[in-house]
Amino acid sequence: MKEIEPVNIHLLLPKPNSNAPGLYDTDALYKKSIAAFHELNPLITVTIDYIEETRETENPVLDIIPMDTLSVEVANEQEMLLDLLPLQRSAGTQNDIDRKILDTAMVDGKLLVLPYAANPLLVLYNKDFFDKAHIPVPQGDWTWEQFREISKKLSPERGSAIPYLPNILEILAATAGKSLLSPDANTSVGYLDSPEAVRSVQWLNDYYRDDASKITPMTFVDAGTQFNNFLTGMALGNLESYTFYKQNLGDKLGVAPLPHFQDGARANPTSFSGFGISKDSKHPMEAWAFIHYLTLTNTELSAEFAKYYLVTSHSMAKAVHQDIDPIKNVFADEMKHAVKPVGLGSPLMYDPDLNTQFQQLFKADNEKIPSMLHSLAMKVDVQIKQMENAKEKQAENAAS
Repeated sequence: MKEIEPVNIHLLLPKPNSNAPGLYDTDALYKKSIAAFHELNPLITVTIDYIEETRETENPVLDIIPMDTLSVEVANEQEMLLDLLPLQRSAGTQNDIDRKILDTAMVDGKLLVLPYAANPLLVLYNKDFFDKAHIPVPQGDWTWEQFREISKKLSPERGSAIPYLPNILEILAATAGKSLLSPDANTSVGYLDSPEAVRSVQWLNDYYRDDASKITPMTFVDAGTQFNNFLTGMALGNLESYTFYKQNLGDKLGVAPLPHFQDGARANPTSFSGFGISKDSKHPMEAWAFIHYLTLTNTELSAEFAKYYLVTSHSMAKAVHQDIDPIKNVFADEMKHAVKPVGLGSPLMYDPDLNTQFQQLFKADNEKIPSMLHSLAMKVDVQIKQMENAKEKQAENAAS
């Protein structure tokens, strides 16, 4: 038999820099994990390739590629990644990642990315506001209607702060059972202009009218600044937001589940971070072995990694005590209600002209909102078609 030869696996990562200082800590953890993995598997060497440097290489050698929610559909269209399920079966390994999160990473029955970290959005609150208003803090199953009424009671002004953005509309519509895009992301008509989306915009406008201080649409930065400066009692945020606000608010900071509309059901459009394996990888089994070790194996280093994100594996949650952490457990419970955030891939989220038209919904009369959303949905569909045509032309040019 041929002797087993040493192999080198290339792991693609963002390079630490002064604009993202947290990457220095995680980069150090990756290097320690690589060393520990190599000690257990002497024939497998893992090399870090930084994204910024591979962009300058015509044919970079890649094995393991970091991916997020919006990248998966693109990776599937371009056939960039291998299906991880056959590799997992061949290796005799298992994953016990929350089913709802796995579903958000599946495309056409294939698991192209192992989603090791989830990023749900929840409600963060300042306990002092509730104590002064003599009302209980929110917890468990509650509604947007209750959120609005509590906001009025917390303070005569600035009881809470919700940004006025398309991704907030995606979140509101999801809790009414709808996305801003079709499941295949090919059309916005019938979704962005659906009764659920209309109702969500109307609710958001009415919520803004409750508060004389909300004279302009807020961004996440606006809302976060108010909350961090003790000017509002509630805001939306993820685990990273919680960690940031905790430095200033301390024990006053609490977290509650994402509300839903009274006649709707709990739903949280949840993004994730994960790893995929390139279809061009010459050593996919070894690449899978490292991904499994890094994200699904209980080690001292995996516990260090888990400080930076919300783990999706049930066994890893127990190993790093996420399941008994009073704060992380609230975030983790949202994974039971995760839905694929299809609408976050809409041109509405990043096209300046479409965003400008979205902002015109602010304080519009309720009866005008259906026609305004329909007009916006048609423009989004035009953009989607233009992008599809551009992709087809690019593919034709590449083929020729």
